[in-house]
Amino acid sequence: MDLQEEPNLNIQELPKASTYKAQLQSLSEQMPAILEDFQEYYVLTNSTPSSIEYQNMYQTIVNNISNINSQAFIISNNIEKNIETINYTLNTLNANITIQKDENKNLKTQLGITDSTIDGSEKLIDEYKEMYNTTYLQNFNKIVGIIIAAYFIKKVFYN
Repeated sequence: MDLQEEPNLNIQELPKASTYKAQLQSLSEQMPAILEDFQEYYVLTNSTPSSIEYQNMYQTIVNNISNINSQAFIISNNIEKNIETINYTLNTLNANITIQKDENKNLKTQLGITDSTIDGSEKLIDEYKEMYNTTYLQNFNKIVGIIIAAYFIKKVFYN
């Protein structure tokens, strides 16, 4: 599922895990009796292939097994859809939390609030780096200005 595709369900509307557990428990309780009947009628159907009664019972049992398998698939599919919905919701919430943390950090920086001494020292280091870079650029501009001024003075007075 892509993150752009938004699931239709709200996370509060999702069924509880106990609902799926109860459905699966019901299916697993039905299965042993059906498998016993399947074994019995499989043997009877293959030993007397001419008996229509055995064939009908065998087919009914096979249909019951198919029905249980389809119900288990539907439950599995519903669980997978719910997991995708939950994952999408969690990813959205995580993205929102990250955005809010960045915004909170920016607001704290603007207000001059620091969370700990480490944040405060990092802020001071950043401020001193900025001051150093500014002073470095000013000195570089002064040197370039002096060189250009010396060149013009030399041109004016020595020619």
